[in-house]
Amino acid sequence: MQEVEGRSQSVGAGALRSLAFWALALTAMALFGVSVLAQPMADRRAALHRQAIEQARTDQLQQLADDLTVLQKALADDPEYVARRAREELGYRRSGERPLPFDVETTGLRIEPVAPVEKPMTRWECLCRGFERPVARSAAMVISVMALAAAMLLFDIPTRPRQTRA
Repeated sequence: MQEVEGRSQSVGAGALRSLAFWALALTAMALFGVSVLAQPMADRRAALHRQAIEQARTDQLQQLADDLTVLQKALADDPEYVARRAREELGYRRSGERPLPFDVETTGLRIEPVAPVEKPMTRWECLCRGFERPVARSAAMVISVMALAAAMLLFDIPTRPRQTRA
């Protein structure tokens, strides 16, 4: 009877040791993985930011090109538009026409800076952001390797229980 009770206690203790080993080992491996992937995630985020900026600039230039195409067509096909622009921008007047006593300000085509649309950070990117600094990344790697070694030494590497032949 005592033999069965002792065996069940050793099985429970072995399961607890195995659980502790795997919990510490998986935590150490996760910490190591995050520290290794932190820099590529930061590089990816920076590349996406640069891509968003370039896309905004491309959209602005496309809008400017469209506006210039419309202006070119109006200058080529619409004599009334040409006459109005000559009066407003160059100060030409028709015979018998009197200038207005105030200055009319005209604005030309301009490219206004547009901020790119920022995508919110994912949880994974938020987690990796803490490991972007080389010191934090190196410390996390060292700690994770030490934790894995400690798990192996303290809890033994879990193995299958040996079958004893009676």
